[in-house]
Amino acid sequence: FIGGIVGSVRYSNILNSYVLGDISGMSFIGGIAGYVDNGSTVQYNAAINSAISGTNNVNRIVGNINDNRIIYTVSNNFALDTMSVTGARSGDEGANKTIDELKIKTTYSNSTTNGGLGWKFGDDDDNPWKMEEGKNNDLPYFYWQDL
Repeated sequence: FIGGIVGSVRYSNILNSYVLGDISGMSFIGGIAGYVDNGSTVQYNAAINSAISGTNNVNRIVGNINDNRIIYTVSNNFALDTMSVTGARSGDEGANKTIDELKIKTTYSNSTTNGGLGWKFGDDDDNPWKMEEGKNNDLPYFYWQDL
């Protein structure tokens, strides 16, 4: 159970986040979460991993979802289109985004109905994200971070 943010999620939410870096393991390997179980939501995230590898239950967003449970939401997530995925795939793929698209503020800030993730940009806890295209690796960061 290995993921870019969490290995296994149950009765919890993973919202409005992104992850970088390669991920590898044996089973249940995902860019955001390795395994999603009952009562969980994985939504409005971006997996910007260059490579994910394992032997089985491997995927760009979630390695495996417990399909025996009815109550879970895995939707509206983005994944880097050039991400290398090695291993028997299952779980959730996420929508393709190029690296150039992932370096544009509207990819994150547009409402989910307009093809974005609906992230809030500003200078306070209710609008925690900032992004300066052409600076800071062109990716979002928190308003309180000193970059």
